[in-house]
Amino acid sequence: MFIMGLTGGIGSGKSEISKIFSKNIKISVIDADLLARKAVETGSEGEKQIFKFFGDSVIDEGGRLDRKVLGSIVFNDRSKLEILNTIVHPIVEKLFYEKVKHLTEKGEKFVLYDCPLLIEENLFHQVNKVLLVRAPIEDRIYRIIQRNNISREEALKRIKAQLDDETKEKHADYIFWNDGTLDELKASVIHLWEKVSKIYL
Repeated sequence: MFIMGLTGGIGSGKSEISKIFSKNIKISVIDADLLARKAVETGSEGEKQIFKFFGDSVIDEGGRLDRKVLGSIVFNDRSKLEILNTIVHPIVEKLFYEKVKHLTEKGEKFVLYDCPLLIEENLFHQVNKVLLVRAPIEDRIYRIIQRNNISREEALKRIKAQLDDETKEKHADYIFWNDGTLDELKASVIHLWEKVSKIYL
């Protein structure tokens, strides 16, 4: 199994690249964000640990985890973000390997792992190569505001809470600049796939 790790800052366009791999190239995608949601789903051990540390402030009226409130807390306090990661990441890694095992048993030879914190959490042991996507800061801010319905100030806080792109580049094997049209991005992704598949598969 060859695993390409896709990463990049919030609002950089990872989801679009994942869609291209999935829909146009027909490659399975493992989404770390979906695994993280599963790790803290209602009644899970992850949810219980979060409630224990963060308290009633992150519990909604229905007794479930309020992800928006939790996000606003951790993106404004790096120490609390690190604690959240300590809770969630081991569970996510376990779910990741379960997914890889399942895809391997199905006979698949390549998978894309969409993992926002691949570099920050030093998860290089999980992938064979690292693909970093970058985008202009104003494009990222606009996407975050539109997607999360938050202020520009809050969008900037979330960007600054993450590792800067220049540092990430030092760990990347391939880099995309998502600063054009969707068709241009699609062409770049397909070109990379043709290159990678010839070398590694």
